[in-house]
Amino acid sequence: LQQRRLSTDMFAGMPYKTMAVDINSVVFSQKSIQNRLSNGLPLSSLLDDLAAHSVDPMLHNDLVLEAVFIPTGSNGGVYRSLDNRRLKCMKMCYNVHGHPDQVRLKVFQPTD
Repeated sequence: LQQRRLSTDMFAGMPYKTMAVDINSVVFSQKSIQNRLSNGLPLSSLLDDLAAHSVDPMLHNDLVLEAVFIPTGSNGGVYRSLDNRRLKCMKMCYNVHGHPDQVRLKVFQPTD
């Protein structure tokens, strides 16, 4: 998993669980992202909505991030987001406004 570029298609049909985690425990799965969301809106539109509390990532189903848990040894592991643009907006809002401090994840459970 760590060697290949992660995408949602890789995990279609795999079991998953939904959970809330600290925003700082989620990392990006890519080094760069597009400046528009999949619906065509600029990232700034989601950032503005988050800052104004117009949307709440803990309640809005479109803000559940898909992720994969990558074990890193005896001390646990990291959650790698498959939704990097939405994660970027949430992390930017957190760094400036202090919220959201938690995000909801749909964590795929790969079986080896």
